[in-house]
Amino acid sequence: MKAAIEKVGDVDTEKIIKALENMTLDTFVGKIPIRAYDHQAMMPTWYGIMDFSPVCPFPILQNSGVMGEESYHTVEQIKICA
Repeated sequence: MKAAIEKVGDVDTEKIIKALENMTLDTFVGKIPIRAYDHQAMMPTWYGIMDFSPVCPFPILQNSGVMGEESYHTVEQIKICA
């Protein structure tokens, strides 16, 4: 929000929404683009298998990975379902 407000120089809601469209934000998980079509923040998607480990008394994430924008429906897919 801070980046959008600074970009616009105002706190007008509609101006901020417009400023966020196609903006890339610096976040605690890295750079996150905002898709203009549906205002979706394209956050990474982490995946893995929860399983017990000999070193921990509780399940931990194993065989993990991360996916980017490819884990989201495309704008074309969204338009078909709308």
